[in-house]
Amino acid sequence: MYYYRYSEWSETQVPPSLGPNELMRELSEYLLSQGDLNSAMKMMVQRGFKNKELIGVQEMLEKLRLKRQRLLEKYDLSGLLDEVRKGLVDVVDMERNTIERRLREPRDSIEGEHEGRFSTEEATDLMHDMESMAEERKEYPDSLPSDLGKRLKSLGEYEFLDQGAREKYEELLEMVKGQVGSSIFEFKSDAAAGTDGLAEMVRRMNRMLYERSKGGDPDFNGFREEFKEIFGEDGPRSLDDLLEGIGERMQNMRSLLESLSPQQKGSLGDIVGQMLERMGMQDEVADMRMYLEALMGWDRPRRYPFRGGKRLNLTEALDVLAELGDIEALEKHLKSAQYGDGLRDVDREKVKELLGEEEADSVGELMDIGKTLEDSGYVRKVGAGYELTPLGMRKIGQQALGDIFERIKKDKYGGHNTKRHGLGLEVAEDSKTYEYGDAFLLDLKKTVLNAVGRAGPGIPVRLIPSDFEVHRTTQTSQCSTVLMLDVSLSMARRGSFHAAKKVALALHNLISTQFPRDNLYIIGFSRYAKEVKGKSLPYLEVNEFGYGTNMQQGFIVSQRLLSRHSGGTKQIILISDGEPTAHVEQGNVYFGYPPSPRTIQETLNEVRHCTRQGITINTFMLDRNYYLKEFVSQMTRINRGKAFYTSPDKLGQYILMDYLTARSKRLA
Repeated sequence: MYYYRYSEWSETQVPPSLGPNELMRELSEYLLSQGDLNSAMKMMVQRGFKNKELIGVQEMLEKLRLKRQRLLEKYDLSGLLDEVRKGLVDVVDMERNTIERRLREPRDSIEGEHEGRFSTEEATDLMHDMESMAEERKEYPDSLPSDLGKRLKSLGEYEFLDQGAREKYEELLEMVKGQVGSSIFEFKSDAAAGTDGLAEMVRRMNRMLYERSKGGDPDFNGFREEFKEIFGEDGPRSLDDLLEGIGERMQNMRSLLESLSPQQKGSLGDIVGQMLERMGMQDEVADMRMYLEALMGWDRPRRYPFRGGKRLNLTEALDVLAELGDIEALEKHLKSAQYGDGLRDVDREKVKELLGEEEADSVGELMDIGKTLEDSGYVRKVGAGYELTPLGMRKIGQQALGDIFERIKKDKYGGHNTKRHGLGLEVAEDSKTYEYGDAFLLDLKKTVLNAVGRAGPGIPVRLIPSDFEVHRTTQTSQCSTVLMLDVSLSMARRGSFHAAKKVALALHNLISTQFPRDNLYIIGFSRYAKEVKGKSLPYLEVNEFGYGTNMQQGFIVSQRLLSRHSGGTKQIILISDGEPTAHVEQGNVYFGYPPSPRTIQETLNEVRHCTRQGITINTFMLDRNYYLKEFVSQMTRINRGKAFYTSPDKLGQYILMDYLTARSKRLA
């Protein structure tokens, strides 16, 4: 009895990975359809597994596409400079109110603020000065440029009457400088922004970039130690890390500018330039960009068509651009993996961040498919690719056989007798009570159990004749079979080739494992017919370049192969979706469609030759057109073989059931 205990899911529980047998099951399906092992393995990576235990690259790419679409449909860049615009409106309003107040109440202001400190004459002069100053500034707020960047710069050159407006303007500048600084550097260092230390750091970094561009090896550790207060504990660990981070942010800024309207782009560009100038880094950042572009080979900036309703400020917009950049970088690596570069360069942590843990786990599983199959002995490394081992070949054949048999009930076995001209006996799995004349193939376990059940437990166990149990046996006939498989292009177009190929693999496995004395040959025919070795079966493909269905030559080659065996049953299993449209005459192939009478006649002549040699032709046709039905009717009248009109999903059941039931009979 088995006991199972269920518990609540926790983070410590890890789902079991797919084993090599499950991988081989998936691989066999792709291999049958692709005809090439390495292409089949790439297809597994692209499409994942049908049971959805592993998510394929194509599904991941679709999820990334939807994620990018959701971001673009959620956000809006038109409010990018809203904070700056609102801040400037507040500053200008504060200054305008002060100007108007000074114009309305100059005398009260003087008398209230300076009463007793100045003489009347001095107070009058001061009043006139304030009136003049206010009058000069009265028109200034309305004369400011409409462009946001120019307005910000113009106010920087203005002498404020209102000290509060001046302070608010300076606060606005600090906020914008912080956003610009964080848009370039991977740390968010408000303390460092605008300081001499930050400008010096950029100058030092440019010297390292220059040294790197000349093939040198700059001292990054010394650089990092010198500016550790700016970097902090979580800063970059190498020059490459630093360059990658800064390069990504500068690329994001370029994409952001590209995604804005011309007016917004001009305003933001002006503002960024002003802030860098105030931070003392305009020239340094320009040099840094030049070095980075030369070293990293930047692509053209991407324009993103944002169309949502949620407005973003500069920092938020750059964060969204960074996420879009990560999505595109991951897409690039996944697309490379689709076409053969493998998943080694895919960042699993980035997959987890953007798509989720299940997708990250799938990347790890897909990455190790080749190694798992190689460690299990199913494939071996050959150059840059893989090839099936004999063990892998047998496994694929077993799976094809199992797929076909899983729909067939056991009670359908063994109901068809054959002639008794076999070469020997085969032991069956079940047993029976011994009778006089039976082969004494003793089932020792059941014999002892019979004795114990009769007399009870005890030593010694005493046997009597009725206790003896022997294995049942099956008399078998040696059978030599040729499987003639149509590999013309129509088989692939109609979706029949995959099923026919699986049948060939299943028959090959069945005969080589359960009927080792039997002989199986496989012939592929289209314009020509030729023998296909068992080890080449998984790689068999349709003939895309040769027109014709040359059954005649297939029958000729079949007779030659079957003539090697003097006894036993000889049969041809023909699988095709069309009537013969080609034949060989005097070494040349003749093709015609609709089938010419000459092709039909030459093919039926070979059917007659097969019949005279005692070769039975069983035909499995996957179409029912007029020409096909007429040809099959003539062929079965001549040969007396069986004809089946079937479909690809039922093909394997018909052929294997016919092979098994026509081959053996229970004797005892």
